[in-house]
Parts: sequence; structure tokens; C-alpha cells
Amino acid sequence: MLRTIATLAMMVVLFSIVSTGCRPDDAGTTASTDPALATAAAPVVKLAAPQDEGQKEQIMPRIADYYGNRRGALSLTFDDGFRQEVADAREILDPLGLKGTFFLIPMHMENPAMGGNMISWQQAKELHAAGHEIGTHGAIKEKLHEATDERLGFLINESWRLIREKTDVTPVTYALPGGSRATENVRRKILEKHYFIRSSAQFPIMTTAGYGNTDRRQWDDERTRQRIIACRDEGGWFVAIIHSIVGAGWSPFKSKDEFRTHCQWLDSQKDTIWIAPMGTIGRYIRAREAARLEVIERGENSIRLSIATRLEPADVFQVPLTVVIPAPQATSARATVQGDAAPANALTTRIAEGNILVDIMPDGQPVTITWSTATAD
Repeated sequence: MLRTIATLAMMVVLFSIVSTGCRPDDAGTTASTDPALATAAAPVVKLAAPQDEGQKEQIMPRIADYYGNRRGALSLTFDDGFRQEVADAREILDPLGLKGTFFLIPMHMENPAMGGNMISWQQAKELHAAGHEIGTHGAIKEKLHEATDERLGFLINESWRLIREKTDVTPVTYALPGGSRATENVRRKILEKHYFIRSSAQFPIMTTAGYGNTDRRQWDDERTRQRIIACRDEGGWFVAIIHSIVGAGWSPFKSKDEFRTHCQWLDSQKDTIWIAPMGTIGRYIRAREAARLEVIERGENSIRLSIATRLEPADVFQVPLTVVIPAPQATSARATVQGDAAPANALTTRIAEGNILVDIMPDGQPVTITWSTATAD
């Protein structure tokens, strides 16, 4: 009898853990230190009550792990904001349509002693206008985890304030300067203004990797490709950390062509790897985790559903989520908001590997998806 009672008690504890979805992060603290997770939970799918017995076996839509139902994600991040580094990176990325995250050191940009080595605020605006992300970085001289609370707040929040004031862009991502550790206190201070940190302490699915050559590391393109593919196959998010492309800066490549060849290979992998700035991928992940998908109505070749999330602020987390609808026989599909056939309310749909993919805003608006099949009259 005692063994039975103990077993039942253990089952209750396990059910409680699974139900709350509580999982410690890398530093041994719960993800509740992230304000974006205050209302986040695992994606919920609510099904309408079946109208008849046959509908119980019908399709089960889901929200894709990554945009476009890709298997993994990758972000190219560039540290410091040196003028030559940014120019070289854009020379390679822009023709390929690849977008990166550029972590700037605002205090260096404001410092005349840097001798014009940093990009200007106007060039930062141009980066943003070209579709790249501007993030916040810190100077390497001071280790954040050793700073007092007052100094820590100044180092992080003043950099954030300068970027917003000078560019009219509110940065949402932060990269710790070299030598600083992402302690709980440092993460908490960063997350007062930012939402995403380049650290697996916040995103356990993230793998970071330094690019280029140093005294202790030689660039190996083939090995890096293998790491990226392995990360993709595990459903992970690979984040490249890049400094100089060529020249006297930290961790340069042997030539621009060395980095260009790698980026051309990345471009060839875009069908299975979502390549986007850090903030773009971070927004999607957090919105997906907090989203609630509700199936409202079903038909033979149609489904009506909605997605909603309570994450705030909406201007950060209202981003399209890819809904995957299994439909092996579908040959064409159409999705409209509120069933309105007006072109302005038509959503982008595509068919891939037996699934209908629809990008839907998590704003609670009902969306109707209809499709034709090869056997339809």
C-alpha cells in the first residue's frame, strides 16, 4: 500500500512538471528572468469538438518550429561596428540577400579618439534600412559580471539609449563583450531593455561559433559546414560570431573569398535552414512558444483556425508564424482572413512535402484555408 501511495505521489509531481513546462536554463535558473517569457508557454492547439465520429481522425495543424517550416535556423552576427568590417560584410552579404545582426559599441562611435574607425550613425541607419539588424555590444575593457549594479546599468542601458536616440531604432538584441559572463544578474540587467541575448543561457537550442582565424583557431570551412548541418538536423539555432573579414582586426579570414565562399554555401541551404538576424529568429521562437492555435471549423478540403498570443509588447512579438497543415493530396491552396476574398486579406500559402504552409499573424483573427486535390472534380 505504501509503495502504491508513493508511486501515485511521484506521478503527480511528474505531471506537475510537464504541465508547467518549467525547465532550468544553462545557468541553473528558470527562464522567468526573461520578460518575454512572462506569459509564454508551450504552443497550445485547441480543437473544435468533432461534429461526427469521422472527424476525429482529421488533420492536426501545428505551428512550425521555424519560419517556413525549415529544419533549423542560423544567424550571422558581426561584433564591434568597425567601418571596414561592416563594408566588407555588406559587400558579400548584400548581393546574396543575406541579412545579419551588427552589434555596435555606441560609446566607441561617440569617441573622437577612435579616429573614425567606427561606422557613423548615418551608416548605422543605412544598415537598418538595408534589412540588417542593429544590436547592442559593450566595450571589452570592463567585465560586466564584475561591475557594480549602478555601473552595470550604465554600461548596458546607456548603449541602448544611444542607439535608439541616434538611429530611431530600438535594439532588441545584446552581445556580451569578450571576457564578460552571462551571470543571472548580468542577464537580468540586459533584459531590462533588450529581449534577446547571444547566449545559450537564454536559448538552450543556440550554438555559437567563432569565425575566422586566431592564434588558437584556424578557419575550417568544411568542418563549420558539418557543424551547421548537425545543428540543423537537431532542430537547433546556429549563431556565427564574426569580427573582421580581412585586415588587422580580430579573427580575420585569409581573404574575402574565404568568407564569400562560405556565404554562398549558406545561401544554397536556405530551403532547410532559416537564415535571418538574431532578433527576427528570437521573436519567432518566443511568439511560437506563447501561441495558442485553435481549430474553429473543419471541412473536407478546408479548415478555419486562429492563432493568438498575449506576449507584450505587440510591436515586438506580433510576427507571422508558419502554420503547417498536413494535406498530402493538395495541389493548390488559398488562405484568407475572416473568409474575405479581397486580395488585401489573402495570405501567402505554399505547398511543400505534402503540407500546406500558411504564414499567420498571432492576433486571434480567424483564418480560412481551402485547397484543391488531384482527385477533385
